[in-house]
Amino acid sequence: MKKLVGLFLMFVVAAGVQAQQYPAKPIRIIVAFAPGGTSDVIMRPIAQKLSEDLKVPVIVENRTGANGTIGTTYAARSEPDGYTPPFYLGKIDAA
Repeated sequence: MKKLVGLFLMFVVAAGVQAQQYPAKPIRIIVAFAPGGTSDVIMRPIAQKLSEDLKVPVIVENRTGANGTIGTTYAARSEPDGYTPPFYLGKIDAA
């Protein structure tokens, strides 16, 4: 009986909780390299399309320096809410 009451309470509480609509604010994509570079040129059209589809501003923010470490660290230290993803296009070597 206690399990049944607990299960019922779980559903009552879950029914009262509503998920927040995503995205509810602008998204900032961190590009760890200089404006005009390969990562930036690839990310800007993607950000524009995302902005049109999601109907919120998608901002490309360049955080350059230390071979991508500054931008990556900045994104890693940002609030973990999904609104500040990093974009890193690493070097691909063909052997």
